[in-house]
Amino acid sequence: MAGLEYGFDQFKIGDNPYNLGNGAVRSLAALGGVELSEEPNFEEIQAALFDNWGTEKTFRSNVDTFTRNLPDGLDARDTVADVVEESGIMSAISPRNIAGDKAREFDVALIGGGTYNWIERRTQLLHDLLDQGHKVGEVVMLGTFREMKSETELSTDFVRDFQNRHGEMPTEVHHLAKKGEDFHGRGLSVGLSTGDKMGFKALVEQAAPQLEGKRVLVVQNAPAGSTFADVRGVVTDENLFFATDSVRIARTDEEEADARHYQKYASAPSALARWVKAVHEINQQQ
Repeated sequence: MAGLEYGFDQFKIGDNPYNLGNGAVRSLAALGGVELSEEPNFEEIQAALFDNWGTEKTFRSNVDTFTRNLPDGLDARDTVADVVEESGIMSAISPRNIAGDKAREFDVALIGGGTYNWIERRTQLLHDLLDQGHKVGEVVMLGTFREMKSETELSTDFVRDFQNRHGEMPTEVHHLAKKGEDFHGRGLSVGLSTGDKMGFKALVEQAAPQLEGKRVLVVQNAPAGSTFADVRGVVTDENLFFATDSVRIARTDEEEADARHYQKYASAPSALARWVKAVHEINQQQ
């Protein structure tokens, strides 16, 4: 294996993204029957990583290939779970920028929308960071009007209570607004930027006036820390910081059903692919 292997809290500009995750990227590619080149390129990243395990659906459709490449008696879920856990992608990342600089004071904490559990985890992480003494001037939340009607979301008290009170389904925006009340209580100003079916990058561009020229902390849930890359271009690299919480990977059907506390094993490899792409893009732009 070429180069130094390193975790997601350690990478620096110029590092080979194929060596991310303590060798996990190359290990998972090999399970898919692909030997990665010494140096990354966009075509190979797409063909070897995204086409094989770029989404949970594509991974599950290719799981037979992974199984065929395993020694007899080994289970694909356990093997992938082992590789992902050893990669460190599920571990917490303390606030840092792409140069590896650390910081404890920020003008803005940026929280994106998503599923109920993602929003809960991101807002909890920000509370934890504040409790640890990190300083934040204001909180900016970005959300869409997607109705929260997945099976997991329908089982939550928030969704049920909102339906009972208002007679309609809540959206990400409603959930973010509710969580923002907690930060008002901590004396922080909260801004909410909304859009209809917009991706995180588009929402960031829409919120640019609230972010430009400021030191920004992107607050994310593991293993999705690479979304900080969507803020580049609006916030300079030296002022763009990111942090993630930690999460365990599911190894049983019961754990797969507990989306609040576990990451589905089949969706974790796609997060590795997105990290590789993000770091490669950063390197190409230097």
